[in-house]
Amino acid sequence: MTVGGAGGLIEISVGSDAGLHKGHRLEVYRTGASGSTYLGRVEVVEAVPDRAVCKIVPEFQKGAIQKGDHVASRL
Repeated sequence: MTVGGAGGLIEISVGSDAGLHKGHRLEVYRTGASGSTYLGRVEVVEAVPDRAVCKIVPEFQKGAIQKGDHVASRL
């Protein structure tokens, strides 16, 4: 699953076919040579079969979310 977007909203490459629905919360992280880095939490605002639009939850944001980052329902 990949992430991309700007302006407080992001689009992810997974959607309702994977069980996502409006209000679902996901954790965002980045993987690298030194391991995984937690970046924050997003909430689904719209989901279609193969993608979803999410808003960044500001109080959980720990870093800049970028294209290529990953999402998970649990870490």
